[in-house]
Formats: sequence, C-alpha cells, structure tokens
Amino acid sequence: MSYRWGFDLFGSNLIAGLSWSLHGPDIAILRYEEDDRPPVYFWSSVHLDELTPGPELFARAAALKVVFDGALYLLTSSYRPDRLGDLYDMRSDKRVSAYEVAAGGDPFSSTIVRRPLDKDARRLVSDQMLEGAIYLARSDLAVRGMLTVLGTHGLTYASLYQLMDFLKTHGMSEDDIVAAAGSTKAELKRFTHTANNFAAIGPAGRHGDLGYQPPRKPMTIDEASALILPAAQRFIAKRIVATMKATS
Repeated sequence: MSYRWGFDLFGSNLIAGLSWSLHGPDIAILRYEEDDRPPVYFWSSVHLDELTPGPELFARAAALKVVFDGALYLLTSSYRPDRLGDLYDMRSDKRVSAYEVAAGGDPFSSTIVRRPLDKDARRLVSDQMLEGAIYLARSDLAVRGMLTVLGTHGLTYASLYQLMDFLKTHGMSEDDIVAAAGSTKAELKRFTHTANNFAAIGPAGRHGDLGYQPPRKPMTIDEASALILPAAQRFIAKRIVATMKATS
C-alpha cells in the first residue's frame, strides 16, 4: 500500500518492533533503512490521504494517534507513546512541515470507512487485537471511547475506572470482569476502594478527601491494570468477532 503522509517517530519503546508487523487498514508504522545507518520510522494512515497539510490534517492525525496509543496501552502496560514528529510526503520522500498540535478532529475518513476491507485486511482485523481494536473504533463508539480514554490519560486509576464503567454499561458484569483476569470480586472492590480514596493514593485518585478510611492494602497501578485490562481485551475481542460476522 502506498501512503501519502507520514510523521516521523523516534522509534523508542514498541515502535521498532511494530515497524515489521503493523501495516493494518487504519495505521501503519513504516520503516526505512539505508546502508548501515540506523532505521527511521514513520507513523502513517490512509485516513490522512485525502487531506492536505494544515489544521484539518493535524487534527485528524492527533485524534487518530490517541486511538492508536489507547490500543497499545490496552495490550501492554509498558507502552510509552512517542510524540509525532515532522510531516513528510511519503511519495516524494520530502519533509513538508513540523507537526502542529491541533485538537477536535474525527480520527477516521468517511471515505475510507465506507470502503470494504480486502481479504488480507479482514484477516488482520480478525486475528490481531491491535488492528482489530482500531478498526472497531471506526464505528463502535464504546470501543472508541475506551481507547480514547487510555490514549489520552494512559494507565491511571481514573482511566481504569472509566474502562470499568464502559464495560458495565455495555454488558459486562462484575463477575465477567473478574473472571477475565482470573481474579475475585474482593479484588475488584479493593480496586474501587483504592481508586476512590484520596488517603490511599492522593491526587492520583478519582476524588478529593471525602474522609473515608483507605484500604488496608491499597492496590498498585500494576495490579489494577492486570485486573481491568484483560476484561477490556475480552470485551473488544468479542465485539471484533461479532462485527466481522455481521460484515461477512
């Protein structure tokens, strides 16, 4: 596939590995190597192709990057986003401009959304959580909301609590949530007690001081991630299956 625009990335964290595998219907990490120089990486998307450099392109790229970051946070707590760098014309291999921060854009092109997936893209979306979650966010507003929360805030007590709210609102019970992590409702209660308690985690919590007693052993953010993220993954995986069946 020929991509029109790409933003350069530093290539830290997971980007180098993704450059070998992520060429999905919504996002691609492009890798370029020349002789024995270190590789360079570009973040690209067909959803940008119809736009020209300017506020609309930057706003869409920013919104789509949030969804992308959220999908990676969903899969690994070790993810740390790279910021978008300069914009390049990938067809002429020329730098176009510096990235300008913009907000408020729709992440997806209506033209691309209307276009049916080819066989290879359907396989990627069906088999890979990263590609599948981003694809689902085109039309599934619950999934888009979850990824946007994670992509905006990272893994925090508040963002994980918001994920739990999404799961409950859209059909997952507390029993379903803890079963996905092989955990217990007592641990889920320890999570909510921790996340809601200023005395336990200070400004990282969802509330100010309400005078509540903190849990005897507050839940760490790593424990909270291990409790909530498997349920979010299971929720999204089921919706990917349902969506692909409905569009087959």
